[in-house]
Amino acid sequence: MIKLHQSNRLERLLSLLCAVLDEPPADPLAPEMIVVQNPGMARWLSQQIALQTGIAANFV
Repeated sequence: MIKLHQSNRLERLLSLLCAVLDEPPADPLAPEMIVVQNPGMARWLSQQIALQTGIAANFV
């Protein structure tokens, strides 16, 4: 299922993403895909998720 959130504030989008990631998935072995615009954004997002949740793993 695709979930789309729009905002001009990255912090708001980050908190929404962390809330979505906190929900247990229907299939725990199914991969979840997060699409970002560039590798720098992926690195920032991974670091911010780790800071907010205490863990970040399997981010490519």
